[in-house]
Amino acid sequence: MSSIPKWLERHLNAENRVLVEDAIASVEKSSSVEIVPVIVKRSSTVSHVPVNLFLLLICLGLLFGDYFYILPWVNSGLIYLGLGILSLILSMGLSRFDRVSMLFTPEADRNLQVLQRAELEFYRNKLGQTRDKTGVLVFISVAERRVQVLADETVSKRLPEDTWDKFVEIILQHKKQGLLAKGIAEAILWSGDLMKKEFPIQPQDVNELPNKLIILD
Repeated sequence: MSSIPKWLERHLNAENRVLVEDAIASVEKSSSVEIVPVIVKRSSTVSHVPVNLFLLLICLGLLFGDYFYILPWVNSGLIYLGLGILSLILSMGLSRFDRVSMLFTPEADRNLQVLQRAELEFYRNKLGQTRDKTGVLVFISVAERRVQVLADETVSKRLPEDTWDKFVEIILQHKKQGLLAKGIAEAILWSGDLMKKEFPIQPQDVNELPNKLIILD
């Protein structure tokens, strides 16, 4: 079993990773649904953040730069050179923190990029290639604090849309308490009775996708 990356350690460990994978196996024993949970560190592109931070710090420095002139021996050129260097260092350092990066990324952009990454992972993990079109992706993007569920054609046609609202709510409620893995497991098990009823296991049913929790940077 692969190790848990440092950025995820406070949300999940090896023991409760097994909890999620056991929940998947339990639901798939009694239904034809294929569930794949994927956790990523971040979905949003943040290359703009250091630039925005640098410009903000420069503007603040220029705004308050006059206060440095109370020191008569300080050359104005050195002040602005120091300001530029300090702003560059701070912008590069602060942009490494996800909370700062998300602050400088509009919510609409975050939502769109999470959805786009979820769609990519849906097809990358072959959830659109199951025999009965019953693949379900549970996608968690940690930095954005977003959960996205994507269901293939058969599932999406037969289940009401608010099914996934409840599914996501269960995960987010537990995540707020630092119990992300438990939330994923409970959401999957909660959906189990519904999946068993709507998509009962078929003769000669095979497990088409691994019952694994996938973690990506």
